[in-house]
Amino acid sequence: MWYYTKHEIDLTPEQECKKDQYLKEIEIISWYFNPFENVCKWYERSTDMCAFSLLHPEEVFTIYWHWEEDLDKWIAYYHNWNEQQEKAEISIVYPEYNSDKLLNVDSTSMNRTVKQALKDYNTIVNSSMTLEVHKTVTHQTYKCTKCLKTFSEDDVEVQWRCPKCFEDNNS
Repeated sequence: MWYYTKHEIDLTPEQECKKDQYLKEIEIISWYFNPFENVCKWYERSTDMCAFSLLHPEEVFTIYWHWEEDLDKWIAYYHNWNEQQEKAEISIVYPEYNSDKLLNVDSTSMNRTVKQALKDYNTIVNSSMTLEVHKTVTHQTYKCTKCLKTFSEDDVEVQWRCPKCFEDNNS
């Protein structure tokens, strides 16, 4: 199965002055198909580039390409009918944790979905349930995001802080 690929030829500064000539030669070898123009399926890349390298036996040519997936990148070197193909070694590096970059999220800007999710979580973690026939009695408490004291369900809809911390913050 062939995939659409984007090809790029990498020329040295010495080769760059002959770029138009090289591209025309590759186009003729590949039956008047320019693989560097657009994303395409270049079925005979290896054969075409090896044949092209025979025209310039002293030079090494480099081709980069990537498939439809962005992290599937390849490189090939061509020299005198020889080819070396290698898949790129890509590593994704995430930054380390940095407490200086933490941002305080304003509790009043939390949307209803987040509030409901936190409320549901606290219901599961902090509630004591008594089951009777077709009836559930729930006593629910929450922890203040600032002082970590426990407070009741009545205050949770608006602030996610106990009434004292909420008043201190808004005064």
